[in-house]
Amino acid sequence: IYLLIVDVAALSPMYTISLEQFLEVYEASFRRADKAVLVEKRVENLVEALRYQSTCYMHRSMFWQHRTPWTLMLAMRVEAHAGTLFQSAIEALLHTGAELLSIAAERTKPLPWIPDRVWLNIIQLSRKVEVFKELPEVINRNDILWKHWFEDDAPEEARLPDYADKCSAFEKLLLVRCLRQDRTMLSIQAYITETLGRRFIDSRPLDLRAVEAESSPRTPVIAMLSGGSGPAQAILGLAKRRDRAVLTISMGQGQDDAARRLVQTAVTQGCWVLVQNGHLGLGLMEQLEEMMARFEDVPTGFRLWITSQPHDRFPLGLLKRSTKVADEPPRGVR
Repeated sequence: IYLLIVDVAALSPMYTISLEQFLEVYEASFRRADKAVLVEKRVENLVEALRYQSTCYMHRSMFWQHRTPWTLMLAMRVEAHAGTLFQSAIEALLHTGAELLSIAAERTKPLPWIPDRVWLNIIQLSRKVEVFKELPEVINRNDILWKHWFEDDAPEEARLPDYADKCSAFEKLLLVRCLRQDRTMLSIQAYITETLGRRFIDSRPLDLRAVEAESSPRTPVIAMLSGGSGPAQAILGLAKRRDRAVLTISMGQGQDDAARRLVQTAVTQGCWVLVQNGHLGLGLMEQLEEMMARFEDVPTGFRLWITSQPHDRFPLGLLKRSTKVADEPPRGVR
């Protein structure tokens, strides 16, 4: 799982997680895993808890558009490790025939209702995945049922012609992506649900109280900003409920020295400090890691909160020692 966490940082450097942070999730998973008398069941519970807690941790630090891809990659790695998913099938998901083939170089499509790009997808899928090696001929022989499935409003929920009892959840996902690309995301969610469980795709609202409980005087909290989000008021509201004093400053040109002094004051007073728009003060962000390491006898009430838009030059050292949350309006919260 940690290797997957390392890989997902390619989506955004802001998703960088240190091994030390992952080990904290690992230990928390062991504490929360259901007990069991049998060793095999206990191991199963521990693995399940680690997968779920890692997913919750990563989802909290990711923007919405990256959460489903993360969970999909986890589900695929679980199946690949179990020997039920092969590289050829993964490649078929990543690269369709419409991207790789030319309609002029392939055999003529037999049915007029099949768009050219879909026909190329069908040919490519038949070449890459063994169970679909006769897919072009199967569709041609049973075209009425396939046309009905193709035109269904929710083909990912409909029974597959010919292959309903022959293919896995991932292979059904491949068929949906092949013929009805517009329903791919919903099919991905169905695949994740069958492979990992429904809770792995459920939306969870950001709980700043839990974030604050996990933080420490030496562990800053970085709230990543997106369009229309504003975590500052939520942080100030939490401080009020917790009866904590908060010093605030918004970064901009010439604010580095003032922000540095404010952080030092907050450490002295043992209160919270909120540094907004950290992406406008990258020089200060680089210094904060050194400051946090130098501080001695930091009061237990001190907390450093930072809001920032994602930035490729945001200091990795600070990211690796911080708890990160992505602040976006909730979507479809269960």
